[in-house]
Parts: sequence; structure tokens; C-alpha cells
Amino acid sequence: MTDFKISYPLRNNKNFLFLLICFSILFMSVAVNASYQSPIITSISMDFYGSIVGAMPGDRLEVKDDDNVLCGLFEIHKENQYGFIHVYGDDPTTQQDEGPKIGDQLTFYLNGVVLNGSQIQFKGDRIIEKADWQITP
Repeated sequence: MTDFKISYPLRNNKNFLFLLICFSILFMSVAVNASYQSPIITSISMDFYGSIVGAMPGDRLEVKDDDNVLCGLFEIHKENQYGFIHVYGDDPTTQQDEGPKIGDQLTFYLNGVVLNGSQIQFKGDRIIEKADWQITP
């Protein structure tokens, strides 16, 4: 009777283990970054600041335009306050929709929840506006 020896060349291969570890790290970093989208930075922006009563450090303030394009992002650093948050407008020299055009409505979200009464118009480049909200339970 002949003995068969089964070998697992990949199991003991240091190069394979190294590649497996690298792939795992890459996969995890892509998965983490995919959950946090960033606005496209353009040369056109309108800035906002103010208070959000009930906002806590670490909360995430997002601004989206009529086409649901993320055009502003800010992490709250001080309780009940935010800003300046840059809301990037559409670059007319590209075909891509990077953000709002003048007159488009903006919707503000805190941790993914629409802030009531948050419909504000995008007024153009280098405009600064104060906007305040209160989170209602």
C-alpha cells in the first residue's frame, strides 16, 4: 500500500501570508472609507455658521443640494455650535455635478437626519450666512 502525503503549499508559504494580510488591510480601509463620502472641492463656495442646539462633539453635519449631491461636510467640535462649513457649488467648466448652482435648495442633515426648516438657497460664491437650528426629540 502506498502512503499519500497531502501538502498544502499555500499554507506554509510566507509570500501568500504576506499577500493575504495586505489584501485584508486594503479591504478594511476601503470598507471604512466607503461609508464616509466627501464633497468635491471646487473654487465656488458659500459658507455657513451658527448653532444647532442639541448637537454634540463628533456629530456630523452634511449639506446636500437638489440632486442629493453632498456639497458640504463638517464635524461638530463644540457643543451646540458649527462652522464654518464650506458648501461647494457646481463648477461650470466641468460636466460633472459637483454641487448646487445659484438658486438651488440646500438641505442640512445632522447625523443623517434632516434638520427641520433646513431648506436654504445657495446664493453664490463668497457668501457667508448664519443658520440656526434646534434638535427636537
